[in-house]
Amino acid sequence: MSSGSSPRLGCRPCSTRVGDAGVTGVGHVGDMTQQQTGLMVLRVWTEEGSTEPLRVDVRETFDLPRGFGRTLTITDLDVALAAVRRFLETGRAFGAAGDNGHG
Repeated sequence: MSSGSSPRLGCRPCSTRVGDAGVTGVGHVGDMTQQQTGLMVLRVWTEEGSTEPLRVDVRETFDLPRGFGRTLTITDLDVALAAVRRFLETGRAFGAAGDNGHG
């Protein structure tokens, strides 16, 4: 039986691996539900036979206790990239204001 203190992704053992610095360079700080934290999930696949085969389901939230809001399905690469950029810029705005503890 475990003591309940298993390591979380992004904590020290994971963040020190060579080659992961761009993704896990900052150690985990505190409880994600107690600070402004964004979560974006992208599910990507191709739909064979379509004139626009790219499919990207986008789910996002900046309110983890409430869960995800709407899900968007995007078929255009530039629109998908713009959605990711918008999400990251929104998150950066929270960080600049010091709302997420990583500012």
